Amino acid sequence: MPQNALVPVNLDVFVGFFVIIAALIALLLWREKKKATARRHSFFDQFDFSTLRMSPTKIGLVYRVVKVDEKSLTVLPIWDGKSPVSGGREIVISEDKLIPFDADRFF
Repeated sequence: MPQNALVPVNLDVFVGFFVIIAALIALLLWREKKKATARRHSFFDQFDFSTLRMSPTKIGLVYRVVKVDEKSLTVLPIWDGKSPVSGGREIVISEDKLIPFDADRFF
C-alpha cells in the first residue's frame, strides 16, 4: 500500500534537479582552478625559470637560486604549496637534492 506524499514529485524532476546541482558545483570548481592557475602564472612571470628549482619530494615547493657554489646552492623558498612564501630564509643545500623547475608539473 503506497502512502500519499505531501508533495508528489516525478522521479525525472528529482534526478534532473540533482544533475543541475552537480553541473553547477563542477562549474564552480573549474572556475576556482582556473583562478588559482592564473594567480600562479602571474606570480611566476616575475622570475626566470632557469633560476628556479623544485623539491623532488614536495611538489609545490619552489626555490629561487641565489648563489651557486661548486657542489651546493644557496636558495630562497618562494612558493610553498598554494601560496607565495614571505620572509623565507636562505638555505644552503646540495645541488642533487633539488630538480630543475618543471612548469608542466607545477601548473
